[in-house]
Amino acid sequence: MKILSIFLYVGMLACGAIASSPNPTSYVVQGWDSECFLLMRPSFKNENFSGVATCYQIKEDGTLEKRWQIDESYSFEGRVFLGGAGSTLVRIVEVSQTKPDTEKVELAKQTVLEFYRDGKITKKIDVHEVVDVTKLEFSPNIAVLSTHKIFSADDSNTPKIGRISYFSDTLDESDRAELAKKSEDEDELFMIRTIQSEILVFKVADGSLIYRKKSK
Repeated sequence: MKILSIFLYVGMLACGAIASSPNPTSYVVQGWDSECFLLMRPSFKNENFSGVATCYQIKEDGTLEKRWQIDESYSFEGRVFLGGAGSTLVRIVEVSQTKPDTEKVELAKQTVLEFYRDGKITKKIDVHEVVDVTKLEFSPNIAVLSTHKIFSADDSNTPKIGRISYFSDTLDESDRAELAKKSEDEDELFMIRTIQSEILVFKVADGSLIYRKKSK
């Protein structure tokens, strides 16, 4: 009954946004190790598209407590990752393709990852920090270069947020041992694979890149 009432309430929160615009839609992201979830809702103001991301905690009596909120922000499903305690968030940011003569220079400086704590941004990661921009392929006929051109879209095991033990299906024992030298057991980590076949691992607390390896 508790779980049912929670999802009915979430559905009521989301239905207004869904009715006004079926695509993009509202959706829920569950924290990986807590009774917290993120409700992402699209919004429109003066014909401008945006959104609101709100984190809720499920209390023992089944009611919901609002933890924090990020305004003027929307990400499509599969591009936001809620931390275990509900305090942290990692967001994959869509990047824009620019003019052909300067596209790689400008793209290199665009933000592609954002790290948050309690609704406040703590770290931004630019494209040039995760891939070699000079080796990316571009199309002059599209307005947006999808983040799938930066990160792999064909990997069921990444992106992923959690502790080192959560990465056993991607990193072997020696890789996890190497990663353990650069983090603590309780550290929350975010792992993602680039289109250039590199595995990157960040500390969620500060957004620092602590591990980088060419994937097999």
